[in-house]
Amino acid sequence: MVLIRLKRLLNWCRDVKEIITKVPKMKGIKIHPKRPSYLTESDFAEIMKLHWLKPFYKEVFLMYSETGMRLREVFNGKLEGSWLVLMPDDNKTGITHEIPLKQHHIPVIREMKNRNIPFKTVFTGQHRELYEDVKDLVAGQRGRGVFEVGDLEAGIWSAGISVARVKDVLTCEELVSRIVSDAEAIINGRLQEVKVS
Repeated sequence: MVLIRLKRLLNWCRDVKEIITKVPKMKGIKIHPKRPSYLTESDFAEIMKLHWLKPFYKEVFLMYSETGMRLREVFNGKLEGSWLVLMPDDNKTGITHEIPLKQHHIPVIREMKNRNIPFKTVFTGQHRELYEDVKDLVAGQRGRGVFEVGDLEAGIWSAGISVARVKDVLTCEELVSRIVSDAEAIINGRLQEVKVS
């Protein structure tokens, strides 16, 4: 996946920005995909024994285990009696899907849905005026200029903790050159035995 993105970046630098003239040839190494991992019965039993895990979360684990639901299905589905109904647009299969529930699952699902409150419903009553004042600022429309044009004054721009790892700011040409030389060093070093000429 990373190699594909690197190829796209290099092709873009050559074809669109014209900052490099030649893209190095890269050949991917076929790696068999990892099989999905599931909790074993003993893993599940260990989770249930955890003294620091709140009872509600143990009930959530139990519900997922007993129903086989995907993580988001609880939030996308609609409770209808003792069934959780997922509409075609809300599930992976694209068809209406009904999940049978046990009685002890229903309060867990209701609590999970209650904890997943949409932003605007938090602002009611006396806070409604505050919401009206800030809704345009937090909608995300203004911030597009930051990412599309590079105007740092256009809005809020996001940065994660990885910002602490930034040591220098490079031009595209310098960045691509460094990526290529680092990749060549890795290929010529650690990956020498799998290198195809």
